[in-house]
Amino acid sequence: DVIETIRPNNDDKMRCILNKADAVTREQLVRVYGSLLWSMGKIFHSPEVVRVFTGSYWDEELVHDDFQSMFDSDEWLLINELVNLPKSCAERKVNEVVKRIRIIKVHVCILSYLKKNMPSWFGKKKAMEKMIENLVGVFDAVR
Repeated sequence: DVIETIRPNNDDKMRCILNKADAVTREQLVRVYGSLLWSMGKIFHSPEVVRVFTGSYWDEELVHDDFQSMFDSDEWLLINELVNLPKSCAERKVNEVVKRIRIIKVHVCILSYLKKNMPSWFGKKKAMEKMIENLVGVFDAVR
């Protein structure tokens, strides 16, 4: 329920951390990781799965050090991503503005076409009804 509540419009902001991964054996970690990705694939309906950072984020010694290099690499990637959050936030805002500008351009094109094809004096209502009936043709003409 929590993920479904925050997920709309926030998919690109979500990260998954698999903590204390050293507490399980190699085989168990592979199963847990695979199950986690499979479950997230059902939650996030996108071709790209959310990035999973695997490690053991505490000050104790690792119980199983089979994946020491992977844990170190994921920890470095996670820290790097956290450091770059302000930059990625700015990029997200720019992308959102660009998306809105594209939508505005489409609306302007459609409104310009509709205004151009409306009569100046008489028959406005009939012309409007005709354009509403033929919206697909209007959209094709605007394209």
